Amino acid sequence: MALNDRDDALDFDVSEDDVFPRGLCPAAVVAVERKPGDKADYLATQFEIQGGNWDSLIVYLNITLSRNPYARLRSRASIEAIVGRTLTNSENMPNLIREMHGRPCQVQMGKREFEGVMRPDVQKVLPARTAPGFLDPDAGSPGQPPAAPTPSSGVDALFQQADEEEIPF
Repeated sequence: MALNDRDDALDFDVSEDDVFPRGLCPAAVVAVERKPGDKADYLATQFEIQGGNWDSLIVYLNITLSRNPYARLRSRASIEAIVGRTLTNSENMPNLIREMHGRPCQVQMGKREFEGVMRPDVQKVLPARTAPGFLDPDAGSPGQPPAAPTPSSGVDALFQQADEEEIPF
């Protein structure tokens, strides 16, 4: 029997909402690599969705290492959500990249157009649901006071490390 003679039909009634994960998804960092960009270096970060309909889907987020204060604030929030701690002035980029690798987190998913094609988009990174202080970000560990806030310039040294070695995964 030829394929054209087959009786079954394919259902092409599908929307983008059926194709892309939306909302908050549990994930883990599966790869991080520092790369040069046109305006600033960035951390090319890959996350693997864990569980649900999108289990094992790989999604991407480039975390900029720009000197722009707004970009730096967003980058800091993403990195802190992944490593589960407040960054300091003396972060070593290769060590931080190693620390990020394999860590659980949550990713807020949406979609965006890239080169004319709709793709899944990591819009925000949040701490894993199991992270200390997940429900109350100002709470410290049991029996300990909350962590002191750090000044906004707290990660300047992190973003000034231009010539650190790459970490192979």
